[in-house]
Amino acid sequence: METTKKFTGKADIYSKYRPHYPKEYINYLVSYNSLTSDQIVADIGSGTGVLTQQLLINNLNVIAVEPNDDMRNIAEKQLNSYSNFVSINGTAESTGLKSYSIDLITVAQAFHWFDKLQFKKECIRILKPNSNVALVWNSRDFSSKLVIENAEICKDLCPSFKGFSGGIEKNSDVYKQFFSRWKI
Repeated sequence: METTKKFTGKADIYSKYRPHYPKEYINYLVSYNSLTSDQIVADIGSGTGVLTQQLLINNLNVIAVEPNDDMRNIAEKQLNSYSNFVSINGTAESTGLKSYSIDLITVAQAFHWFDKLQFKKECIRILKPNSNVALVWNSRDFSSKLVIENAEICKDLCPSFKGFSGGIEKNSDVYKQFFSRWKI
């Protein structure tokens, strides 16, 4: 199945149960990147808008880029009251955003779905000079019995299960390759 279709028909449940990110992290993200209300954040793979909303609450201009219609529609219904919110149908590899127009790129719980090389090229194209990419996850406590049992159930029911978030949390080389020298 094409990855952009995997959440079709599941967006309501996803929206209801996806946890938010710690307020302290959002504050850190804003502070570290010296973000102000006149700058633009692109939330790539924005889904139902969990992180998008947390950024909007901080008075940031956020462009939510999401390829799945169901996910994007929920975000639009929940976030359209924010004047600093823009939603577009695009992928990580082809956002449709203008070159050198973005002050920060965020990716929450979605990086494992992307073609890493093509996404890196797109980041280089759309980011303003000296801007950053923030890859965000809610981490699991793998010493928790509940988390371990959950992983076992997933392994039993889905033969292709490689771990949560596609097993990416165990593969630091993916991050090193993505963030190493921006030159392609």
